Amino acid sequence: LYTQISQHAPFEVFLAADQLRPKKTVKEDLAVQGSRFTYASGKIVLFSLNQTLINPKITLEQGNFTKIAIANPITAPYGIAAIQVMKNLKLYKYLKSKIVYGNNIAQTYQFVHTENAELGFIALSNYKIIGRLTLGCPKRTLLKYLSGCRTIKAGHQ
Repeated sequence: LYTQISQHAPFEVFLAADQLRPKKTVKEDLAVQGSRFTYASGKIVLFSLNQTLINPKITLEQGNFTKIAIANPITAPYGIAAIQVMKNLKLYKYLKSKIVYGNNIAQTYQFVHTENAELGFIALSNYKIIGRLTLGCPKRTLLKYLSGCRTIKAGHQ
């Protein structure tokens, strides 16, 4: 959507899954100054169907699993957050070879739910809906992201 807006597509509102692109629209004079606001925030948790994987930090440190699912960090803020968690725990280099990427957070959940990955970083909102969470991240590994919104000049005129 950002690409379309940068080509002056006639949109009136830009709802992004991150803060970066709405900021870029103002910097590039594509959006109305002062129109940005945060409309949502998200958190990730570590999810598994395996009841033996009960402590996230220990589970990740021990690495007794073959695959961990995360959303694609190129297209999804949840993927960026998952990588940040692993880096904060100083485990990313070790776990990188075990990562499988979902196109989005829903597909990441599906990888774990269908047992194509033993673990996955999923949205806290999914955790609250499915009621089958066996792993919750310690507070310091719960990462928050903010989604931004802007009024677009092309549609605003």
